[in-house]
Amino acid sequence: MQITMRTCPVLAIGLLASWFVLETPLRSQSDLLVISGGTLIDGTGGPPVENVMLLIKQGRIDQISQVGKISVPREAQVIDAGGKTILPGFIDGHIHFREWHGELLLANGVTSIVDTGDSDEWMMALMRARELGKIRTPRIFASGRRLGAEIPIRRKDLVRPVPSPRPHFLSVSLDEAKHRIRKKKERGLTVIKVDETWTNTDLEALATLAHSLGLPIVGHSANPMDSANAGVDGIIHSWGIVPGTVSDTAKMEALKRGDIKDIFSVMDPSTFPRLIDLLVTEKVFLNPTPSLDGVSQHQELYESEDYELLSLPQLQYIPQLAKVAILRKHHQLKSKTLSERVSFQTQYKRFFKEFTDAGGKLLLGTDTIISCLPGLTLRRDMISLQEGGIDRMKLIQAATQNPAELYRLKDLGTIEPGKLADLQIIDGDPLEDLKALRHIEMVLIEGKRVDIGFHSDYTIGFTRPYGEDASPVVPPRLQEIDPMMASEGSSTVQISVSGAGFDSFTTVLFNDIRLPTVLVSPTRLEATVDALHLRSPGTYRISLADPRFLGRPSDNYYGFIVAYR
Repeated sequence: MQITMRTCPVLAIGLLASWFVLETPLRSQSDLLVISGGTLIDGTGGPPVENVMLLIKQGRIDQISQVGKISVPREAQVIDAGGKTILPGFIDGHIHFREWHGELLLANGVTSIVDTGDSDEWMMALMRARELGKIRTPRIFASGRRLGAEIPIRRKDLVRPVPSPRPHFLSVSLDEAKHRIRKKKERGLTVIKVDETWTNTDLEALATLAHSLGLPIVGHSANPMDSANAGVDGIIHSWGIVPGTVSDTAKMEALKRGDIKDIFSVMDPSTFPRLIDLLVTEKVFLNPTPSLDGVSQHQELYESEDYELLSLPQLQYIPQLAKVAILRKHHQLKSKTLSERVSFQTQYKRFFKEFTDAGGKLLLGTDTIISCLPGLTLRRDMISLQEGGIDRMKLIQAATQNPAELYRLKDLGTIEPGKLADLQIIDGDPLEDLKALRHIEMVLIEGKRVDIGFHSDYTIGFTRPYGEDASPVVPPRLQEIDPMMASEGSSTVQISVSGAGFDSFTTVLFNDIRLPTVLVSPTRLEATVDALHLRSPGTYRISLADPRFLGRPSDNYYGFIVAYR
């Protein structure tokens, strides 16, 4: 397949930047810069300003005026932005950074990211490297490890299985969580991330401590009303909203058991006004992730774009596991049923439309791990939400001013005098059509032009300190089998396998031989062990198989014992 700028818009980004018309070449990138002649969308929600002139001094916006109303300093470098649109750089407010993300983020106008789930130490190293100019990435802000409640003190009304502890999130006591929050502040981390396991009282205590230290607190939610009342600043993920919109007790119980696949189908619109009023009153930001939650009418186009992008020689540093995850995610979304598509449009999108209409603030953050391409997904989220009726200007603010406000990034998010000059210049009018956001011609961070091309030797020097464990192709986890023993010569035995991440593709193996397997729920399988496997005493390996996963961890098994009769 021939790749052209028309078939692969992202490829065009670097080429267009090199063609951009300059009155004075940006050879040395001085401390005095003028951007002249474009239409400014400043991120505040105010009307666009045409024929604008920006004067940037030492990386900050110094003056904003109409062309001709202020003189251009002779020593200034000048960018002619006539016919273009000038926007703040985007802030992805919910990302899980990987070492291959940097170029893709920059190429799509993302100048800052807020990582909400990697190790404290790795984030500290990356933030320092970025500060010193040693790595080419957006600005990095981070929470470090996510904090959850240890099992004895967890709330009991959880509506989904909570993943087991991993290096980048911790299950701790309340006192330990407080200690960790203070330590994060000392280390220079900028936000606190919690999961949904905390009781209302404990969550309020954590929020109070975070705020006393000047840190925002965001997280998963078991019930959005509880989160709002506890003082949480932002609810991450749309599934955390669902429990606050269910009016049918039976449906709520089914939701807790994991019996409902289409969770947005149980949302009752009659409950929306009360919940929205509380969220708006308490100034809680909401983070929908529509590219992960529902199928887009542009899914075929997005899949084609991703396929062509992943085929570029300059991007072959993207791990094979990520490529598989990205393309498989498209297949998953396209496989959604008609009823799932309807509930996504009529319940999910309706809720967020009513929330924004009531004055609620959205946080655009893509939850990018490895199953969607960083940067591109932010634009796609905007388009999806706009198709649900949300105003385009509000969506631009959801990727600029709102994350800066939520995360207390006072120098970022809008183009105003005194702010850092993090901005992008695009060819087109996003207020007319958000698809124009793909036509990025230049990105500046602190008034300096950023390389937005792709390079086959791109590296940041710091690989993630543990293996990939958070994508659709991470294997299902086996936690327990019952029974785990039979006598030699037994007839057929039914075993129950519990764990997490099960679906119709998951199969139980007996010493690598596939067993007839029935999916009971995302956390339970039933498998049949034939008598021929029970003839000889010994310990046999029970494990799980998923044909979509590349490889299988050695610890994902349990021993089944055939004892002497």
